[in-house]
Parts: sequence; structure tokens; C-alpha cells
Amino acid sequence: MCRLVGWVSTSPLTVAEALGEPGLAELTDLSRLHADGWGMAWWERGHLRSQTSQQPAHSSPEFAAAVRAVRADAVLLHLRWATPGITVGPANTHPFLAADRWAFGHNGAVRPADGLLPFLTNSQRSRLGGDTDSERLMHLLLNRVESDGVDEGLRRTIADVAQDLTPSSLNSLLLGHGELIALCCHYQPPAGETPPPSALPEDQPGYFDLCWSQLDDGVLVASEPLGERQWEPIPNGTALVLPRTGAAKRTVEVGTFPPAALARERARRELATAAQPTATTPGTAHIRVGCDFVFNVPVPVAAVFQVEPQDEARQLVLTHSLSFLPAAEHTTYQDTFGNRCSRLDVSPGPFSLRYDAIVQVPRVLDDVDVDAPEDPVQDLPSEVLLYLLPSRFCVSDVLAEEAIRRFGGLAPGWRRVQAIVDGVNSHLTFGYGDSSPTYTAADAFAAGKGVCRDFAHLAISFCRALNIPARYVFGYIPDLDLPIDPAPMDFAAWMEVWLGGRWWTFDPRNNAHRSGRIVIGRGRDAVDVAMVTTYGLVELVDMRVWADVVIPRTGVAGRGPTAGL
Repeated sequence: MCRLVGWVSTSPLTVAEALGEPGLAELTDLSRLHADGWGMAWWERGHLRSQTSQQPAHSSPEFAAAVRAVRADAVLLHLRWATPGITVGPANTHPFLAADRWAFGHNGAVRPADGLLPFLTNSQRSRLGGDTDSERLMHLLLNRVESDGVDEGLRRTIADVAQDLTPSSLNSLLLGHGELIALCCHYQPPAGETPPPSALPEDQPGYFDLCWSQLDDGVLVASEPLGERQWEPIPNGTALVLPRTGAAKRTVEVGTFPPAALARERARRELATAAQPTATTPGTAHIRVGCDFVFNVPVPVAAVFQVEPQDEARQLVLTHSLSFLPAAEHTTYQDTFGNRCSRLDVSPGPFSLRYDAIVQVPRVLDDVDVDAPEDPVQDLPSEVLLYLLPSRFCVSDVLAEEAIRRFGGLAPGWRRVQAIVDGVNSHLTFGYGDSSPTYTAADAFAAGKGVCRDFAHLAISFCRALNIPARYVFGYIPDLDLPIDPAPMDFAAWMEVWLGGRWWTFDPRNNAHRSGRIVIGRGRDAVDVAMVTTYGLVELVDMRVWADVVIPRTGVAGRGPTAGL
């Protein structure tokens, strides 16, 4: 599921000039949801050029430069939101190129992707760079266009896909040396039929629309109206052929999906959205969370990953996918602490993991009770006693004297725990690179710096040293109902403290009550909830994390204020 922009013009233009500044700002903001990379292709002095990145466009310096520096008369631009089950990586980033003559960007999905392989030649199969349905669709489309011409080739492509496969949308831009082809063909419920309820933006009306706008000496195409231009819809079942010569655009009736294909897609949507709300219920928000890991694996290793939210009342997972590239079978189990873990064997070579989910959370701040008391040790439940003991990183025995000196004289209860949080937050300075895999709470205290896990480890150590049970929590924290934070998203760590017969949330790193926390795991310290555990050496090449607020009504996701939901 992606966003598309393209144009042909007799005068070269930049993206900023074609869209205007308001339109460019709107397009860039769309990359907060369509955050799995961006790509651009254009013709320059008779050669097809391209640039791609796996960074979200809104945080990519290369994107900010390209939209003002690349000036061309024929351009295709793509923002990617990866289909669940398909990984993010260079080989899967649009636009795809073919024979240095064609560039292709797609918005939609054809399921299963392998069902497109029989339409490809052996040579095309051998040259596939990734595992997307989109790259395979490009080759099918080119085969038909080159054998039957543009008009009939488009019709045959739709017929081939719809015969046995399940397409949501074939909306695409195909940029060649002589023209830009904009194809609009997507699932649309029959007239009078109510679509199945869905929380996903791509299932909302209008997500698969295409439209066009007249430039001074050309035509601009986009997935939705952008900026202050006048836009006209491209009807479903229609393609626009836009010559680079400046000749008038040509409209081609290509047809829509037949009833059997529509029925398959309708059944898929009904299954995917069963028992899911169509929008946020009052007092809740939808958060898109997930991560990408890219590794270089020198030797075969066994691995365990913890990236999936726990199943609990305060966080309802509406939709999720976990995928590996190369594909790998995995088993899921619950560890001693009840955390959801995925276990698999990884072969040597490049290896990627991707997790993506939409989670419904309450739109309320962390619970607070300033009168909550500390419980005597003899009254603690047996399963809580574990969280009074020193652990690998929470060295409460080493820090006991410091804990007593600083906080032992304070009145027991909530306010003493808050004083510990205040003290840790002011003592430590946050900074990436200021920690290490072996860095304990004592090391962080001595150095006066660390990352969020070190803040949590130190506060937990002080609590345990005072016989206050405390456990480590790891997960996603969106910027829900907060100003936009330009810093890249990352996993977060905080702690839960036992007071008055229950667990309470405290956040030593942010020292603030937040809404929208999504728990992945709990344990004694970071050892118990490591996002990646490998039984053998691997090299982490890249990691990306997201926790973005989704606005179901518009399909926009972002990390800033979300009033008006």
C-alpha cells in the first residue's frame, strides 16, 4: 500500500515545483504512515535515472534534497507502505526498473505473489531482485504491453491477474521513454453493498483512488489531491496515457475486476477484519507499531526475537504480520515471564526481520495514586518476591548503600518511588552510544549517562535495595497527544513498581505520565526481554522502529498531535 506521484511536461520541473510547497508538505506528511522507504525515477538526457531509500521520506535528507534538485520532464515518485508479510529492503523498494527502459510503481497487492510467476519468462524470474508482488506485476504488464500494445496489454494484464488471483489494486504508474501510463483498477464493493468493517487506512473509501491535474505544459498524476491545484478523478477501470512529446493525454477503458475476483478480495477482507472495530472506540487510539532488523549472518545461528506486543486488556492487536527474508519457519512460545517469543534458525548471509501491527490503546495517561503504600515483604505475593533480588543489570546489592543514603529516609510509598525516578532522571544524561551490552546500573550511576534501559535499570536497583518490588518493561511509546518529536523512533524501556497490592508504571527516562504505551515484554532486567537473542555472532546492519498514531478517518499516521479523532 503506497502513494504515487508522476508527471510529464515539456518543461523540466522539480517535485516541489510540480506540487507546489503545500502539496509537497502534504506528500511528505503522508510518509509518516507510508514509512517503508521512498523512490524516484526520471528521464535525464535520454537515460533513465533512479534513487531509492529505505528511510521514511519525512526524515530522509536525501528526499528533501531530491525533491528540489532533480529537475526532469518525466518523473515517477513512490512512497512505500509494505504489504504485511513482505520485508523492507533495497530489493523491494519502488520504483522497479526494467531493461533501463521502464520504471514502475504500484499501490496495492496481488495475493499470492507467487501466483504471478507463471506469467514471467525464465529470464525475468532469474532477474527478480526481491519478493514483492509489485516487481512481478511489472514484468507481467511489460510482457503484455510489448506483445499486444498499450491498450490491449493493460486489459490482458487485468484479465490475467483476476482469473485466479486475489488483487486489491493494480493502481500503478509505468514510465517509459515515450510516455507515462497511469493505470487505475482496484477493488470496489458492488453498488449498495456495505464494505466489511476495517480499522486499516487502506480499507477506507478513496484510498485506492487516482487523480490528475493539468500543468502549464503537461499533466500531473497522484494518489490523492495534493496542494492547491484543481484535480480530476481517474475513474476505476481507466488508464491515462501521457505522451512526453506534449501531445494530448489519451484515455483508455481497460475494465474492472470481474465478479469472481471481487468476491475473493471481499472474502479476504472479511476474514482479515473479523471482530475488528471500524474506527477507534471512544477514549482509544490506533497505533501502528513495528520494526525492521537487517543482519549479516556469518555462520548458522539459532535466534529468538521479542518484538510483538503482549496480549492484554489495555492493548488490542487489530492486525499484525511477522516476516523474514529469506523466508524462515519459526515457532512461537511464551517464556517464563509470559512474553511472546519467536524462535528460528538463521542461515548464513543477509537476513531481515520485519514486524508491523496496528494496536488499539486507551487514550488515557498512566494510572497515578500518590497515596499508594509500600507493602511489607511478608505480605507480598510469592510471585512478586523475584523482583526484590539483584539481577544481571539491576545490581541492587552493589547500589544498596547509595539507595539508603539517598532515599532511605523518605516516607515509604508512592512519593518515595517518584523521588527515586526524579533522582535517576536528573542524575543520568541520555545519549546513544553512552551504554554497552555489559553496562550495569552501577556503571550508569558512576558514569552519569546512559540510554533508556539504563535509566530503568538504575531506578529498579534503587527500589529493590529498599525492598520495593520493581520489574523492567520494554515496548513501544508513541508520541500520542504530544507535539511532533523529530528524533527517530526507538524501542523504549520503563519500569513497573509494586505498591498497594498492584503494579504501577513509572518512566525514569521521560519522567512523565504518558498515554499509549504498548508492552512487548516484562522481566527482571533487559536480559529477560532482549529484542534479539542469537546463539552465535551476527552483525546488526540496520534497525528501524515505528510507533505512529493512525487516524482511521484519513489514513494518516504521524507522531504528533492527533486532536479531532
